[in-house]
Amino acid sequence: MKMKRHLMIRRHATALLITFLPALMIVPTANAQFRQKKCHPRQTLYTQRGLALSFAPGRVSYDAELCGLDTRRRADGAQFSLQYGCCRKIVFFSALSIATYEADDAEEWSTGYLDLGMRYSFFSAPDRRTRPYVSCSVGPAVLCSEDTFYGEPDHQYMGASLRVAAGLDYFLSRNVLLFVEVNQRAGEFDHVRHHGRKYNLADNPEFDASGFHVGLRFRL
Repeated sequence: MKMKRHLMIRRHATALLITFLPALMIVPTANAQFRQKKCHPRQTLYTQRGLALSFAPGRVSYDAELCGLDTRRRADGAQFSLQYGCCRKIVFFSALSIATYEADDAEEWSTGYLDLGMRYSFFSAPDRRTRPYVSCSVGPAVLCSEDTFYGEPDHQYMGASLRVAAGLDYFLSRNVLLFVEVNQRAGEFDHVRHHGRKYNLADNPEFDASGFHVGLRFRL
């Protein structure tokens, strides 16, 4: 009697094990898949790491007092930049900014700046397309006038400047960004080159410039 009861219990236990064993195997697998899907969603991730090139036309203004002349002007300009992103938030860059102004006497003045600096991005989570940023840079500055008859530089004022900027990056794709930027620059000239001869300036005239640029960045 006890033997029959033992065989019956064993038979029922075997049947229950065969019935629920697939379910016991499916539940952990499904749970692992759910955790994997939750932790690693299939989203497009955006990064600013590595090298990138940018080009941005814009509107710039310039104000300086050189030998009593008023050189306050507004003109169209452009900005070219090579950058390297070392992490999600910090980008080192070198930028070249140029613009040409026309004075009242039809003489053209050209400005050029070479900036070396750092950019810091906010809200830089990999799944965010929009990244506001601020930047700061320093570098040499040049202001030159062109001879109206010979087309050669007549005066070249040279010095240095400090530039601060704020902007907004937007990822159009993983490798192409659209950005908008406003910037302010201040500096001074310490020497001038006139017809090939270099002269030191006694009063070191100061200048300031501002700009608004809209451009594209291309990740390499």
